[in-house]
Amino acid sequence: MINFSDRLKKLKERRQGTAQRYALDQGYTGLAAAYDYRPQESYEKVKDSDAIKYVIGAMAPVSSKSTQVSIDEGERVANTLVSMLETDRINTEFRLQGSVALDIHIEGHSDVDMLILKKDVVLIQLPVLPSTNYTDAPDKRPMLDQVKEIRLASEVKLTSQILSSRQ
Repeated sequence: MINFSDRLKKLKERRQGTAQRYALDQGYTGLAAAYDYRPQESYEKVKDSDAIKYVIGAMAPVSSKSTQVSIDEGERVANTLVSMLETDRINTEFRLQGSVALDIHIEGHSDVDMLILKKDVVLIQLPVLPSTNYTDAPDKRPMLDQVKEIRLASEVKLTSQILSSRQ
């Protein structure tokens, strides 16, 4: 049998941290073990079984502030990477995807997924019709080679950025 009371407790800790951690963060050092100071969420107020509360709580979005912090941090890293790739004349842009973009992430436990996309991609189908005017692709290499270049350059640049920030 599934213990939904236990699952509710773990859900609250995933979403808000432990009661002791919350109390310490709020400066309630003397009373940290005596009382749960964490705010009550709407799913906890449901007058139904723990199973229903758990389902509602598991689907509830995290705070909009937490979501915005995750988005801002992801965009900061992506903007830095796009700028660093431009120094190698690799023109890219980014798009947010995944659980943060869909607002279904777990507060404090989800990473931010950013797609780094190559700009100025022109795909043509051969043979070209003789009466058609088109702009030739600026990079004629196979797409796989272009994507591989972005991946390898990103790894080098992000690694060097992380290492330099630790010094």
